[in-house]
Formats: sequence, C-alpha cells, structure tokens
Amino acid sequence: MMREIFEAAAAMAGLTLNEIRSPRRDRIAYRAREEAYAACREAGFTLGQISKYVSRDHTTVMNGLMRYKMRQK
Repeated sequence: MMREIFEAAAAMAGLTLNEIRSPRRDRIAYRAREEAYAACREAGFTLGQISKYVSRDHTTVMNGLMRYKMRQK
C-alpha cells in the first residue's frame, strides 16, 4: 500500500517512483514526498516504516510532515 501512495504522489507531480525516492532535493520532489508522507501517516504507517521505504532518517520524515502541515494552514 505504501508503494501505491508514493506512486500516486509521484504521478501527480510528474515524477517516477524512483525519482520521488531518490535524493533529489528540488521543490517538486520534496513536496511530492511530503504529500506521500502525510498520506502514509493517515493510512497508519509509522515514521520508521516510511523512513525505511524512502531510505531516510525518521527525523527527515517528521520534518517533512511538519512542513506539509504548515502549508495546509
């Protein structure tokens, strides 16, 4: 299910799954990643599970979720 969430976020941003999981740091990639983080959390995945899937530290995922929530205000 996590793969499908990331694929959907990547497709909405015009990226591939590999691009969204890559170390790219441009705005398009990190915003799509943050949207996927939020969708994964809503689906019940833990920070550890999400961070392992994207090969990042759990604090990176936490920070991405915080930025996502701030943009939603």
